[in-house]
Amino acid sequence: PALERVVKRCLSKDPEDRWQNAADLKSELKWIAEGGSASGIPAPVTATSRRGAPWIAIAAALAVGAVAFAAAWMLRRPAPAPLLRASIELPPRMDFDPSNTALALSPDGKTLAIDASGPDGKRQLWVRRMDGFAVQPLAGTEDATCPFWSPDSKAIGFFAEGKLKKVPASGGTVQTICDAPDGRGGSWSEQDVIVFAPAPFGGLSRVPAAGGASVPLTKQDKPGATDRLPWFLPGGKKFLYLTGSQTSDKEKTTAINCFDLDTGKTTLVAHELSEGRYAAPGYLLFVRESNVMAQPFDASSVKTTGEAVPIAERVRFTAPRWSGNFSASQTGQLVFHSGGIGRKTQLTWFDLDGKELARVGEPGNVATVEMSPDGTRVATTVLGGPAGTVPEVWLFELGRGVSSRFVFGGQGSFFPVWSPDGKQIAYGDVGGGIAIKAADGTSEPKMLWQSKTNTWPLSWSPDGRWIVFRVQDPKSGGLDLWIVGADGKEPARPLIATPAEEMAGEISPDGRWLAYTSNESGRREVYLVPFPNLGEKRQISTAGGSFPGWLGPGRIFFIQPPENKLLAVDVEVRGASLLVGAAQPLFGGKTLPRSIAFGNAPAVSASPDGKRLLMPVPIDEEASPLVRVVSDWVAELKKK
Repeated sequence: PALERVVKRCLSKDPEDRWQNAADLKSELKWIAEGGSASGIPAPVTATSRRGAPWIAIAAALAVGAVAFAAAWMLRRPAPAPLLRASIELPPRMDFDPSNTALALSPDGKTLAIDASGPDGKRQLWVRRMDGFAVQPLAGTEDATCPFWSPDSKAIGFFAEGKLKKVPASGGTVQTICDAPDGRGGSWSEQDVIVFAPAPFGGLSRVPAAGGASVPLTKQDKPGATDRLPWFLPGGKKFLYLTGSQTSDKEKTTAINCFDLDTGKTTLVAHELSEGRYAAPGYLLFVRESNVMAQPFDASSVKTTGEAVPIAERVRFTAPRWSGNFSASQTGQLVFHSGGIGRKTQLTWFDLDGKELARVGEPGNVATVEMSPDGTRVATTVLGGPAGTVPEVWLFELGRGVSSRFVFGGQGSFFPVWSPDGKQIAYGDVGGGIAIKAADGTSEPKMLWQSKTNTWPLSWSPDGRWIVFRVQDPKSGGLDLWIVGADGKEPARPLIATPAEEMAGEISPDGRWLAYTSNESGRREVYLVPFPNLGEKRQISTAGGSFPGWLGPGRIFFIQPPENKLLAVDVEVRGASLLVGAAQPLFGGKTLPRSIAFGNAPAVSASPDGKRLLMPVPIDEEASPLVRVVSDWVAELKKK
């Protein structure tokens, strides 16, 4: 009993009750061995105790050594590993997916999956061991988006080519799981079930990770509403997901919810303008004002239990998709992309052979360019805001190299197009719809067409009558080309709307043709149709093409992936026939300078005479995005 009390005192959490060093402990044990007690009162001496004294002394000596060793170990145990903050060095000339979360850390924290384009401009999945330096591409994952991990950290799910797919993290055969026209996030449970958002609008679905037919889970009936970005909670019976819509009252309608697979019940977790993710041992992670926030969260009751605290700052956040570029393992590591979507660029003039002619203005985050009809100004989409992720329309005076912001307020603006007389600019409003504003800035913008879905103006007809724009159909989730009267008298209506995705498009300078991009063949190609009354279409590109433009009435240029080379094709009308020439390389056959790819929008604009090209050129061509790493964010959080 005396020794038992000594051990308890050694292990006591009370610093006043515990021995402060091994020497004091040894003295106490020696006292017990000589007949004392742990309470300090001498034990009675009997004949039996005298006969056993040698053995007691031996036992006590052994106890002295064992407990003294234990005490010494406790008093000298190593301090916890220090918190590590570091940066991951990615290979030169890598660019993340600009629209979706591009980082996915495996649950065991050992491997980072990356969705990025490499030096050749081809986007695919890459993996990097956290204890290594090499970044390896995963074959067969071209055009992948929204990577997510299996719970055993052995496989990666992703979306590509209208399908939900998976691939071993070590590389190998890519397997198609089911259809997903335009995925918006997935999560893989411990029961080998995947919950995913198959399209930009509508509800979530579930499917066995081994593959098969998907089954709808949640339902969204409101136009422009979406359930997306699911995240399984421990046990695999419940998952978090985001419900949102691109409306003016999205602060009230956007929320993090929880769905119970057993009961089919949905529970509100929090009203946040960001997706929510669970992290062990019990936190809800989300983005607020470009900060990753951690809030105590009880996964069993599905309730937050305390205040949210920032654990990472200046994190890239894509507001239209409610998605932050960060990832946390279930073992305490955190990785995040600090900064904006792309790299600093400078507007630069080139001739058709790729010779640099002049640079314009100061560097900035220019994403798209649209030349004015007289060639003196350019309307651009610039990525601004605190983290460089909010699109804003700016104007550049090419002669003076002076830039100024054109649209103020609201949730953001993008994809400006000029009226043929250069007096007005139409642009997309992030809140949904098309707005028009006087190019000299003397009037307030007016909404030409209000929508509850994403809208991208593409081209204003030379007669001033029509604006062609791209819209994300709330019913199908696909991309279609629509048309609307520029004076507001002709209502918006579909122009080219098929099960395929119609993307970029531009009306010819004579107003007779529309060149546009579609993936109806299984890959993006450029097509030509009469405008505005559609007729027989002709395929212009033959080996892939996107972002068509015009170098005069009879010459189309476009970008050919994955090398991102610029090609031109001559077209000529002879009677009732349309003659299409062979594609000829522009820009000296070289790959175009790497610039920000934003929302499938063109980043090359031709001068009115068709002899020069203006584009944003990176000033830090070899740089790559900055990825921060925190080794144990949970331990750091507990100190706050």
